[in-house]
Amino acid sequence: MREGEQKSSNWEEPKLPGWIRLWFAFDAVIAMAPPVYWLFAEPAESITGIPNALVYFLLVGTIICASIIAAYLVQVRAIGDVV
Repeated sequence: MREGEQKSSNWEEPKLPGWIRLWFAFDAVIAMAPPVYWLFAEPAESITGIPNALVYFLLVGTIICASIIAAYLVQVRAIGDVV
């Protein structure tokens, strides 16, 4: 693009549905606010012998990845591209 030219396009990126936005907000809360009681209590192992912290972070990572994939699929469907 040359200097002074504006990008002209009639295409607008579709907005994400409200449930995806709420899911992202939930992701932010669970990712940035891990259980504070772990700081003050003795870390206990779960029934399976895996530390609770490891289970927590694996679960949070899975939920966040799922929300990103869901948002991508919703956006692709709104645009009309083939996955």
